[in-house]
Amino acid sequence: MRLLFLSLCCIPFAQLHPQTLLYENFDSAEKWKINSSDGVVVSTHSDNGFSGKGIRFDVNFTLGSGYGGIFDLVSLELPENYLISFFVKAKNLPPNNFEFKLIDPSGDNVWWVNRKGYDFPSEWTKITLRKRNLSFAWGPQGGGEIKNLGRIEFIVASANGGSGSVWIDELKIEKLDPPAQITSPPVVFVNGTPDTIASKVLFDNNLKTFWSTERLYGNGGSGNFNGADDDNNIPEKDGSGSCERIEGGEDTSQYNDGKKNRNDMGEVQNKTGNSNSLNDTCKKTELLIDLTAQKEFGGLVLDWNKDHFPAYFKVEASNDYSKTDWVSLFPESGTISPNENSTKPADGSIPPGGDFKTNSENEASKGNTSATCSGYAQGRGGKFYIITPEAQFRYIKITVIDHREGYSVLNEITFKELPFADNYNNLYYEVAADYPKGYFPRYTLKQQSYFTVVGVSGDTKEGLLSEDGALETDKQSFSVEPFIFANDKFYTWSDVKISHSLAENYLPVPSVNWRTDDFSFDITSFASGKPGASVLFSEYAITNQGKTPLKGKFFLALRPFQVNPPWQDLNFYGGTAKISDVSFNGKYAVVNNKTAVIPLVFSSPEKLKNELDEGIGAPTETSGISNETFGTTTESAGSTPESFCAAGETFGAAVFDEGDITSWLSGSKIPKARSIKDEKGLASGAFSYELNLKPGETARFSFAIPQYQNINPDSLFSVAQSLYEIEYNKTKQFWADKLSRIPWSVPKELETIFSSVKSNLGYILINRDGSGIQPGSRSYERSWIRDGALTSAALLKLGLKKEVKEFAKWYSQFLYPNGKVPCVVDKRGPDPVPENDANGEFIYLIYQYYRYTGDQEFVRELFPKVSLAVDYIREMIAQRSTSHYRDNPNDSIRSLYGLVPESISHEGYSDKPMHSYWDDFFTILGLKNAVTMAQLLGYNDVARSWAETRDSFTVNLYNSIRLAVRRTGIDYIPGCAEKGDFDPTSTTIAVYPCGEINNLPQPELDNTFKHYVQFFRDRRDGKIKWNEYTPYEMRTIGTFNFSGQTDIVWELIQFFMNDQRPNGWNLWAEVVTRDYRHPRFIGDMPHTWCGSDFINAIRAMVVHERESDNSLLIAPGFPDAWYEFDQGFSFKSLPTFYGELNYEIKKKGIEAVVYIDGDLKIPEGGIRYVVPQKFRRERIELNDVHTEPNENGEIIIRSLPATVELIYWK
Repeated sequence: MRLLFLSLCCIPFAQLHPQTLLYENFDSAEKWKINSSDGVVVSTHSDNGFSGKGIRFDVNFTLGSGYGGIFDLVSLELPENYLISFFVKAKNLPPNNFEFKLIDPSGDNVWWVNRKGYDFPSEWTKITLRKRNLSFAWGPQGGGEIKNLGRIEFIVASANGGSGSVWIDELKIEKLDPPAQITSPPVVFVNGTPDTIASKVLFDNNLKTFWSTERLYGNGGSGNFNGADDDNNIPEKDGSGSCERIEGGEDTSQYNDGKKNRNDMGEVQNKTGNSNSLNDTCKKTELLIDLTAQKEFGGLVLDWNKDHFPAYFKVEASNDYSKTDWVSLFPESGTISPNENSTKPADGSIPPGGDFKTNSENEASKGNTSATCSGYAQGRGGKFYIITPEAQFRYIKITVIDHREGYSVLNEITFKELPFADNYNNLYYEVAADYPKGYFPRYTLKQQSYFTVVGVSGDTKEGLLSEDGALETDKQSFSVEPFIFANDKFYTWSDVKISHSLAENYLPVPSVNWRTDDFSFDITSFASGKPGASVLFSEYAITNQGKTPLKGKFFLALRPFQVNPPWQDLNFYGGTAKISDVSFNGKYAVVNNKTAVIPLVFSSPEKLKNELDEGIGAPTETSGISNETFGTTTESAGSTPESFCAAGETFGAAVFDEGDITSWLSGSKIPKARSIKDEKGLASGAFSYELNLKPGETARFSFAIPQYQNINPDSLFSVAQSLYEIEYNKTKQFWADKLSRIPWSVPKELETIFSSVKSNLGYILINRDGSGIQPGSRSYERSWIRDGALTSAALLKLGLKKEVKEFAKWYSQFLYPNGKVPCVVDKRGPDPVPENDANGEFIYLIYQYYRYTGDQEFVRELFPKVSLAVDYIREMIAQRSTSHYRDNPNDSIRSLYGLVPESISHEGYSDKPMHSYWDDFFTILGLKNAVTMAQLLGYNDVARSWAETRDSFTVNLYNSIRLAVRRTGIDYIPGCAEKGDFDPTSTTIAVYPCGEINNLPQPELDNTFKHYVQFFRDRRDGKIKWNEYTPYEMRTIGTFNFSGQTDIVWELIQFFMNDQRPNGWNLWAEVVTRDYRHPRFIGDMPHTWCGSDFINAIRAMVVHERESDNSLLIAPGFPDAWYEFDQGFSFKSLPTFYGELNYEIKKKGIEAVVYIDGDLKIPEGGIRYVVPQKFRRERIELNDVHTEPNENGEIIIRSLPATVELIYWK
């Protein structure tokens, strides 16, 4: 894709001869140095440039991921305004991220232009960047502008990997004068004559004033200030101007007045039905706008009267009105259009056709209902949006073509600021503001919009269901959205009360529920099938809740919007999605020649019965549907377009320039076109069905959307409504079996908590891609070893072993030859970014699988990988074990002795790597587990050697913590050695899973979490200001559980449960904001690392293996309040290190009885029931014998079955 950098070289700039501050002609390649990550090979060469010599760098992504490029050190004070330009071309390089970076002299603060998935040009192409195009990327400065330049980089970062060559030449940085400040109002000329009224009314932001091609009270000219009523209606009047023939040809049409010759949607019509020829028009008016100086703008909005608008019009611009080379602002049919083979950029920017074309370059579009002729666009009422990236002109010319007896009324012209053209999301912020609330996605109002995932376990494709009922069909893809027209009112998400639910309250089959006084409307979505052959299903059920018949229509719109909001901008941008073409074949719609939206719907039960009787409804051996996968055959049951059209009303589609689809739907209509192409990629369409429901009646409309092209849409269509019911029931059964392997019963007051455990287990499986465990399906669609190891522990605790084994074996193949464990792996391969917790987490993953399965052969198989990982740990430790660190008199240096090096594994250090204690505690955990596995396999010499490393590293870590505490004057455990930062969420991992609670320094450990509790309560109670937090804080539940503070545990759970958004889907985003609707990045929904943190925390309250004394704790985290509920607890087949455990807690009046048994080996430290605080001073009996709990409130059990009676005397 070309010219994704939006400062287009063909746009005139205000300063014709800017001052050159830096010029690099690349006559020598020697001073440009290489910057590349592990696994990326880069070489530099002097080669032919755009002019003379240039530089070529070859890049090879040997492992598929990483980055590589060139840099040069410079010293330059940047001016207030500047321009950067260079020439680029490439060969054999697949689309990858192209990063242009400016870095300050510190080397820490980075500004960039990052074009994701950039399709490098094969010919020399000039890239022009303005200061406004640069954004702050990272660094301790935290934002603002770059003032002093210390380094320039050209980097290719892997999006698709591969190899190839990039040439760069003619790099310039030029000083620009600030943009001219225009104080004079625009001057308007009509057909060459100054028009003072037009100059005033077109820019007064008042829709009651207007300009017209026919004077309403006289012979020609502009309208007056009071010509429109409150609804912007213009009095009817026949035009009387002379006819001017356009583009030659013979005029054979006859027209009525400007209103009557249009259909209900404002489409131009004549008696022959041909509305796409300028030969049928006859009056031409030229409107010239002089802005009095060159003006920067990103777009124009022309607001035409709803009844009186041109047959055709065109808009041109120039900086010299006397010349003939006017620039058309309608490139390719009035849109910023990509070439035929282009796709929309991954960053949501305007496609590359945005370079304006002159009239001679414009061609009429074909097959488009908004076709142009010689640069003209077809007119319509309402606002017409024109996108002009980085435009800078003085003169704008609007040429209006009216029908012989019609006339046009222009209410307002608005110039938009430059960001308007940066991307289509900015465009839709403007468009949505011109429509009633609810006509567009909630995020177009800049409100946070929440969502959940819809998919099958282990598939690489998932849909997203929004809180308002729109279903995104694939990543970065279009959505389907319901609307209802009932009893003469149009209903959107904004007009109803909305609630949310899951099937059986825990299965990952979500519903959105609309409620009004007249009807209820339930939207349910799920996916069924196998990975690689899955289908999205969605049902829309409307029930008449009133006392009179409900009449109207149900619409399902196909819209160019993702469910993922625009500010979800990690790796790609949410917001708009491309719909370049829509076609309807009488049975189903196809979007972008790829994705089918298939109605599985009939107009009435009688119709369904008839079609079932005819054999086109039920699955058959010839239907192309199997119980395991969908329609991978080409056979179908032979339904015809005619049979479907009798059932559904119809389908219609429109391009962007015709108006949004809701313009039709809100009037109970759909567009007439069944198949369209849209150069902008912003087309839309809608299915329409009649509603006529008696009180209490329900109409159901279901749809199937195959996620893969190996699925035959006809085979799905052929089985009709029965397919939805079959797959819905099959999907529910699959998830019930998968998520209920541990039968439990809990008090009804706690059902949502324990249902959330099951739901998040399901979400984890949906977010998986093949063997790769991932925390999300959009922003975080990658497999981190950090998330994956802790999530694997959660899976094992809930009885899922196969998925963990697959993940561990899959990840093990990506270790680097030196033993470095990649922090993350995705479709490109391993990521080389150093995150120094990774090696310990990888070892922990393998050990956890062994503890829950006893599979010693698995340990033996992967032990060479464990050994490699330990080697790399030792290599890292050696880097900080030199005399420079050991003997340094500076505590800040000496505190780093013997640690692993700095990294960005901890989210708080992404701006600048630190020596994070998070990394060190996971290193201890990995070394402990590695020693144990070596002993298990009989490698005693290896075990002894590793144990020495473990022990010395542990000593150095705690020495470092003590030095950091003393040096920074704090009384808590810091997050890293340098900053003395307070980060209890990070410190929790030292307690679990790293098991260091008995070794952590006191009183710093207690102080850490005392401070946290105070902060937590102040935040909860509104005593302090806060903006957001991350539910990773749920790890603190386990920390307070392990320290016996169960009252705080209960406070934390209640708080975090309250921040599931929306209520009913049992999930968390990665970020929770104080303001429910504040628009900001929130990670994926559901974010299943947060979900696995919750699972691990709740499971540790139910049962926990304490490795420090090899004991098994029962109910260690149950708060006293849980014993006050009327209903007790029952848990069966709980997986543990020692086998499967069963226990029940039954209430007997004010007493409680605990029954414990199971198929397990009693651990060395015994099974220990943790007595709740309120019972510890009362009578306790173990197997009918009075007993006393130890100092931790534990009853030690040495044999099973066992009964513990708690006799509470109030």
